[in-house]
Amino acid sequence: MPMLLAALGGAVECFGGLAVVLGAWTRLAAAALVLFTIMATLIAHRYWTYPPEAQGMQRIQFMKNLAIIGGFLALIAAGAGRFSVDGMMNRR
Repeated sequence: MPMLLAALGGAVECFGGLAVVLGAWTRLAAAALVLFTIMATLIAHRYWTYPPEAQGMQRIQFMKNLAIIGGFLALIAAGAGRFSVDGMMNRR
């Protein structure tokens, strides 16, 4: 199962990131990346379970991922914008 989840995570990161950069299916891609980032954060950056000397760096990584999630949520709310694939498709 870990190999399947690793491949799925890599695909979400690669194609979701590409879709966000191009502005194609932006809201859907951002939503998928929000879910991926939440799962990755809860798996890898549970700073409260680390020893005290390692908690500082893990807390920073946890908060960084929260900021990324916030950015994706803002992108979901605002959309891709005028100069994107979504924007060009809506003009037609």
